Amino acid sequence: MELIIVLIPIVGPLIMNVFTVPFFWILYGLGYFVSVIAIKNGYSKDLVRSRVLTIILLVDVL
Repeated sequence: MELIIVLIPIVGPLIMNVFTVPFFWILYGLGYFVSVIAIKNGYSKDLVRSRVLTIILLVDVL
């Protein structure tokens, strides 16, 4: 379905951005709240380690 929409020259990528960007905002927000709960429960060291690993993997992909 997404491939068909993206093949439309000008409007296709805009439509995909409208649907995907809010999805990533929701994921980011959920990650933020899970991080707050983890810090309150004493998992701050593990949380920092996982965040650093995530940043390293994201930079490696770029």
